[in-house]
Amino acid sequence: MSAVELNAPEESSDVGFHHEPLALLLVVLFGPVGLLYTSVRGGVALILVALVGSLFTMGFAPLAVWPVCIAWVLVAGMMRRY
Repeated sequence: MSAVELNAPEESSDVGFHHEPLALLLVVLFGPVGLLYTSVRGGVALILVALVGSLFTMGFAPLAVWPVCIAWVLVAGMMRRY
């Protein structure tokens, strides 16, 4: 193999591919924990927001975080196509 072949960029479809319907199903069912399938940093961040926020909102913060997780997966899926 030549150095050009070793340093060739990978195709975008091979890098970070996740099955979008499965990602959406996981997020709808499990919320921020399901987001870990698509984005580990995003999932951890929203889990922490839900936990800390629930201390200040008497447990209602996860209800606000859940739609954010769903939107995150939908936007990530749309951005992956372009």
